[in-house]
Order: sequence, then C-alpha cells, then structure tokens
Amino acid sequence: MQDYVNIRVQDESRPSLTSSTRASQNWRPPPTHAVKFNCDASFNRETKSGVAAVVARDHEGHLVAVSSERFCAPSPVVVEALAIRAATVLASNCGWPSSLIESDSLQVIEGVRSNTQNWAIQHIINDIKHLSSYLPRCGFLWANREANKVAHELAASHSDPSSPPVSLASIPIAVRALVEEDRKLAQPSSRWHPP
Repeated sequence: MQDYVNIRVQDESRPSLTSSTRASQNWRPPPTHAVKFNCDASFNRETKSGVAAVVARDHEGHLVAVSSERFCAPSPVVVEALAIRAATVLASNCGWPSSLIESDSLQVIEGVRSNTQNWAIQHIINDIKHLSSYLPRCGFLWANREANKVAHELAASHSDPSSPPVSLASIPIAVRALVEEDRKLAQPSSRWHPP
C-alpha cells in the first residue's frame, strides 16, 4: 500500500497551542438549521494524486452526507483546495439554507475569505467563491486538526485507489466511531451565525 501523507497547515496567526490546549478544541456543531461540512485531503507525493473527503453533519452531530473524490494534483494544497470545493459543491447540491464549510487548511480558507492571490490554487478559490455565491448562507472557517478528525480519517481511509466510493451506508467503522465521539464531546456552537 502506498504511503499517503496527511496534509496540514498550521494557523500561524494564532498563538502557539500546547497539546492540552489543542486537545480541548473539539468539533463544534453548527447552529440549528445549519449544516457543517468538514473537509480534508490526503496526498501521495509519488503518484501526485490525492483524496478529498467531506463529512456533513447537522446541529446534533448526525451525519447527513459524505463524499470522497480522487484527484491527480501537483501538490497537497491543490488537493486541500479541491476538498473545500467538493464541500461547496455538496452544500449546493443538497440545498441546505445555511452551510458552514470548515477545513484545517488555513492557506485555502484565508484565500477564500480574502482577496489575496495564490496562483497555485487561485482558479479553485475563484470557483469556490462562485459556487458559494449561489448558497443562501455560507461561511468558511479554519479548524484545528482535532476538530477536523472525522474528515481526516475519511480521507485517509479512502487513499487506497481500490477503495469503493463512500456513502452514508458504507462509512468505515473508524469514521463512525469518531462521529459518535464528537457528538458526545460537542457543545452547541456560539461562534458562527449565518449572515
């Protein structure tokens, strides 16, 4: 089995986080009537390919949709951007009135939320902005690795090219266990309210 590298970009604008602080930053559910889309990616440097995974959950932490896609890509940040795009497409296709898209890729989240240019992923960021403009309410947030562990595990579990497509009925046991763990630890979200 090929060695996949999990992609992470640390939030350099935040103070240094100790392991005890980081452990206390768990996934938080979206507000009532909103759906949160956590997304992550894995990347294989040898084959220049990756997996973008999306996990959508409601305000009670219940799974409402999942997806995973394989891509040929030149770098990890491109696959991270494609994961956020996949989450935006899923939100659009499912038609939820309020969507919160969360990723642990600070570089891409900052690109979507600002007017800064990143030539390597700008075409994907422009597409994300265009797609999200059709959503009634949509926000993009950065999450630490712990808060994004379900999407991380889904991406890692589908890194093998022979893995079947993911669906709500075929979610790996390890991913389901993490969803339940998040539900037990979750506290109502007070940090994001749809515009």
